[in-house]
Amino acid sequence: MTATDELRQMLDERGVEWWEAIPRKTKWHSPVLGGPVAVSEWNGKMVLDAGYVNVTPEQAIAATLRAETCKADETDTWTCECVGRQLTVHVMECSACGGTYEHVNGDYEFCPRCGAKVVDE
Repeated sequence: MTATDELRQMLDERGVEWWEAIPRKTKWHSPVLGGPVAVSEWNGKMVLDAGYVNVTPEQAIAATLRAETCKADETDTWTCECVGRQLTVHVMECSACGGTYEHVNGDYEFCPRCGAKVVDE
């Protein structure tokens, strides 16, 4: 697995939408920096947009997404009829960023709005 593959997997795990600008260049929106960022892989080294050279995928995540933890509080539920079956939709609020999101089949490990790790405590 390349460093680019690892970075993209980490973004996927956190529910962060990313896009490929060019091969081995990954972009996403950073709530920490307030805009899009990009990380490129050249000769096996990761380069963050701002000129940081030889960063690891973990360092790119920490620099651009909130590294803190959060608690996801359920603020509402509702049911919907989807494809002939009834589903319960849970509306959650992140204690770190205040953003809300929904889930049906289990909660997220990371807030899909800010990237904070969801903890039970």
